Amino acid sequence: MPLEKLEKISPTRLLGYWKITENEATLVDRLNTSFDPLERFEKFRAPTTRLEWLAARAMIEEMDPSFNIASAGLSNNQDGKPLLNGSRYELSISQSYPYVAAIIDKQSVVGIDLEQPKLKMLQIASKFLSNKELSFAKDDLLKISILWSAKEALNKNYSKRGQTCSK
Repeated sequence: MPLEKLEKISPTRLLGYWKITENEATLVDRLNTSFDPLERFEKFRAPTTRLEWLAARAMIEEMDPSFNIASAGLSNNQDGKPLLNGSRYELSISQSYPYVAAIIDKQSVVGIDLEQPKLKMLQIASKFLSNKELSFAKDDLLKISILWSAKEALNKNYSKRGQTCSK
């Protein structure tokens, strides 16, 4: 089962973590397409993006009974933040192939981010880290990746297009 972790962090918060091992057809077969129609999915061309999109929805469907979400699928608000249709619960999703994560909260806004450490991060670190953070991280790719993810999660938490926690 690719759902690697399903953890109730608090009475109001649920975390899911999925490792993609399935092919596209298997993921499509798992989905309740009335929950989230595949029209948007059909527009994706990159194979990993397609798998991430499908796995995120399959994971949320598996999280649903654990948390009584009673959602009618997913959509996005005007700032691109994912929404559980027909639910007041807050949601954040992140993908970094081959992993997908989601966090759902019944009361509070949430943000989550996954990033695979990539050498390119070393080249662009000065664009999203402050001088103090650069001094702390040096050329440690893992530290840079963790700082990047923390800032992305904050950006998702505040969910305003164009707003960043870059410096």
